[in-house]
Amino acid sequence: MKKIISLLIILYCFGYTVKAEADTKVFELVTPANLMVDKSLYNKIEFIDSRSFNGYLGFVQTSIFNYQTPVVEETSLEKQLKNVFQQITTQNAQKRTLLFQLRRLYFSEITKSASETGYCHIRYNLYEKKDNRYYFISMLDTLVTVKAIDVTSKLLNKASNTIVSQIANSLTQEANPNQSYSMVDVLNINYFEKGNLKLYGIHQLKDGLYKDFKSFANQTPKEVAIEPYFEDSLLVSFKATDIKTNKQIKFKTDEVYAIVINGQAYVSNYKCYVPIFKKDGEYQFINKGTIRNSTFFHTVGIPNPNKKFNFGKYLTTPMYLEKNRIADEPIIMTVDHLSGEFIPTPENASFYYYFK
Repeated sequence: MKKIISLLIILYCFGYTVKAEADTKVFELVTPANLMVDKSLYNKIEFIDSRSFNGYLGFVQTSIFNYQTPVVEETSLEKQLKNVFQQITTQNAQKRTLLFQLRRLYFSEITKSASETGYCHIRYNLYEKKDNRYYFISMLDTLVTVKAIDVTSKLLNKASNTIVSQIANSLTQEANPNQSYSMVDVLNINYFEKGNLKLYGIHQLKDGLYKDFKSFANQTPKEVAIEPYFEDSLLVSFKATDIKTNKQIKFKTDEVYAIVINGQAYVSNYKCYVPIFKKDGEYQFINKGTIRNSTFFHTVGIPNPNKKFNFGKYLTTPMYLEKNRIADEPIIMTVDHLSGEFIPTPENASFYYYFK
């Protein structure tokens, strides 16, 4: 017993030391070697941050204890972006102005068995600024994924390379002369994008089964008759019958994105279907807290007396739980209008790293 207690004390002290040394992880944009755009159409870049949450850039896992460590920008992203832009353009660049609108940049990592998976959600728009109008050039909307035993460094590097290389590719691309916006329009670009989706323009959703977000956004359901089964007003299962053949079809929960019954939509969330509602032009639902993570690192509440470490106040220990864990408080989620991804609202952004 004494040996076990001694071992636990050693592990605690070691973990405490590691945590104290790595309270945050810095993300930096790095210019790849030999990357140069000789005939850029633009010689100046401006920056707008349109993220709904910009307190930090998500979380990665550090040390052998896989501490959830916030990712931060030590140098502002605006300054980093302008430095990179200067490095990849030459004196041959035309005297035109590029606008970079950052809409999402968020890191997360999930541990499964002996490997980790890292994610970085990136979304930004590029415009040409001309005569107080902004002409659309391109948009990058992607999920960077890295799988490895230790993914953090690879994930940060890949995210940087993805952003910088896409900017470089766009420097020789002409803007669309038929797609221009005012600054107010740019700041509200979501409304223009939603205007192209039936989901946001109709008054009542079409009944049926939707296997993916694309069909849901376009309101093109699969032609099946739905027989729902509710428990305490929660849709827990259903029977689907092909209207043409009258044969029953079985669907797994992960094969369904949404179901609409009598105009009410339910999105698939783990082993049940959660009702969604429309608020301020967004589709939202109350997630009861299902955390999709096979290993949850639980805070056991050992205080750090050194106050200079803002994030290093607690020691965490791995607790192998069920595939999904129920959080203490419900979380309001928003359905992203471009990807269909479920994203916590800004006030719940600290929960984001639990979700892929």
